[in-house]
Order: sequence, then C-alpha cells, then structure tokens
Amino acid sequence: MMKRKITHIITGLNTGGAERSLYNLLLLSSDSEFEHIVISLLDEGTYGAKIRDLGVAVFCLNLKNRPHNLFFQLPRILRKNHPKIIQGWMYHGNVLAFFARLFIIPNSRLCWNIRHGLHAFSNEKLKTRWLVRLGAWLSSYVNIVIFNSRTSKLQHAAIGFHDKNTHVIPNGFDTQQYHPSKKHRMSILEGLSIPQDSKIVGHVGRYHPDKGHEAFLNAILPIVAKDNGTHALMIGKSVEYCNDDLASKIPKELGSKIHLLGERNDIAKLLTVIDVFVQSSRTEAFPNALGEAMCAGIACVATDVGDSSLILGMQELIVDPNDVKAIQEKTQKLLISTEDCERFGQVARERILRHYTLRKMFIKYECVYLCLTKTKNSAKK
Repeated sequence: MMKRKITHIITGLNTGGAERSLYNLLLLSSDSEFEHIVISLLDEGTYGAKIRDLGVAVFCLNLKNRPHNLFFQLPRILRKNHPKIIQGWMYHGNVLAFFARLFIIPNSRLCWNIRHGLHAFSNEKLKTRWLVRLGAWLSSYVNIVIFNSRTSKLQHAAIGFHDKNTHVIPNGFDTQQYHPSKKHRMSILEGLSIPQDSKIVGHVGRYHPDKGHEAFLNAILPIVAKDNGTHALMIGKSVEYCNDDLASKIPKELGSKIHLLGERNDIAKLLTVIDVFVQSSRTEAFPNALGEAMCAGIACVATDVGDSSLILGMQELIVDPNDVKAIQEKTQKLLISTEDCERFGQVARERILRHYTLRKMFIKYECVYLCLTKTKNSAKK
C-alpha cells in the first residue's frame, strides 16, 4: 500500500528540543503508515544529515541568503510531493505551513507543533510576540495544534489560541540510548582529569538566560568550594570558557572543578558519570534535558517551570526557579546520600519507561495523523 505523505516545515535543524523531537519521531518512521519529508527554512544544521541517514528527504531553503526560494523552491517541493498533511514546527514553521496550505496545497490537512513556554510573554522578543499573536489569530483555521506540554497549551490559550483543536503529546526518549551505565565512567572522568571517586553535578542547556546557568552556578559553586570531591559538568552550545560572559561567573580557583564542555554529540555517555542532574531553567515547556537525565537513571533537582513537576513526579525534588538556596540544599543532600541518589534515579527512569518513551510518543503522533486523513476537515475555511 502506498504511504500517505507528510511534509514537515521547521524553522531550522540546529541543536534544539524541537529539532531533536522531530528527529526522534522520524527515527521510528520506518514503522509508519506515512512517508515523511522535511523542509528547513534555513540550512541543514546539525540534524539534516542525521535525518537523511534515516532515509528521509531533507530540503533546505536557506531563506537568510536566498529569500526567493520561498516563492520558487518551496512551491516546487510541495507540488512535487503533494502531501496529505503539512506539519509545521515552531512559530516560523507553523505560519509558513499555514500559507503553504492556503496557497499551494489547499486540499491538504494542516497541523501545527508548538514547543515553547510563555512564562512571561511580555519578556519575549518583539518578533516572537508578533508571531505568537499572528498564530493565535490563525489557530482556529488549523486542523490540529500539537503542544508538547500541558502548561504551554494553557499559556497559549490565555494569549488567544483556539483551544478546541489541540492535543498534548509529551516528548519521548530513547531508553536504549539513554540508560544507566558504569561502562564509560572511568574513561570519561580520566579524559576530563577528574578523580574516579568524585561526585558529579550536571547541567545541560544552550547558553541562554532561560536555561538558568547563573542560578546553577550560584547554587553549585559553594558546594564545589567546600567539597574537594565534587565537580560540575556543564554541557551545551556556547557553554565554554571562551564565552567570557559565562567564564566571568566562575572563580579562577574553581576553574579546574567546573568543566564547560560546550556542545557535544555524546551526551548519553556523559550523563552516565553524573550523580545529580540540576535543571535550573527559568522557563520551559517540556524540558528534554530533564527527561534524558531521568532516562539515564540520574537523581534530578528541577525548577518548577513548564511541565517539569509533572514529568519528574517527585515533588520533594522540585524547587522555585528563583530559589537558589533550595537548589543548593537539595543538590547537596543528594550528593551526601549515595542511597538517595540511586533510589531517586531508579524511580526517575521507571517514570520515563512508564510514560515518556519514544514508542509512546510515536503512537500518539500516528493517531493524530490517521485521524487527520480519515475525518472531514474540522477547521474553518
């Protein structure tokens, strides 16, 4: 039977939560009733080649350098593939998907994917606020809007998004790639010049105010200063000592114990050496980094943003995003007790296995797509 086609339109394919979730969805697409293609508004970033390796076609419009591709290459790609469903990802991709359906493939079904939290809408960039407002106005004309968190859905409804055509599909995690393992610990610690008997606190996130690097450091530096056996690993784009803004927050005498690893493609291995993972974000929708750490069986301390509390499911490890002292106290308590670390880590992994696997996420997307292709258009025309 010939597969029905879905075209995904995404802002870009650099490292990020949305890009990773799209890749994870496509990872299981060989089992799908649908054939997928991906259109990036920018270049192929870090995920383009990985997606092609899955056998999924990737087209890059490079709109920053070639804006005319919006009017020539995009229509050509869509008309050639003639998708049953156009799936937008993130605000730019969603808006473009809307107009692509309106002007190019009007008989297709339109699905949006929103993965951003609006913790403080007034603090968003002007361009983002404009896109959100436009999205709210257009949302009632979309067949289905998918959110990756309940909190994000409520926040967007408060801004004016239509709430009767929405689904919440949480992120899913690869439990085979992310899992507890002592296999790599010795070599990783040796490579970082960290003693084998050290306690490791971890943080993962690109360098951005929303990710709470300053709060993490303010909480962890006193612990590291007092305890010679504790080190911190910080991983993410621009999380490097060549980033003067970040480096200036770390006392020189502690530089050998605060390891800034930058953007890495071996996060699953790096997580296996972490004893306590700290999510110190100021805002999130569904935090991938937290889910991956839980999947790896790590005891986690997380700020109460987005769906973090729901995902972690352990209220005693949730803290207010502005309470640096609470982050410090809960982290230190876990570091002291190996038994608590192991117990909370085991509970965290079991929670991922029960609620947030890749297979569960994939099945939910498939159900939405099947529903879209089998029912009459329920959105306004």
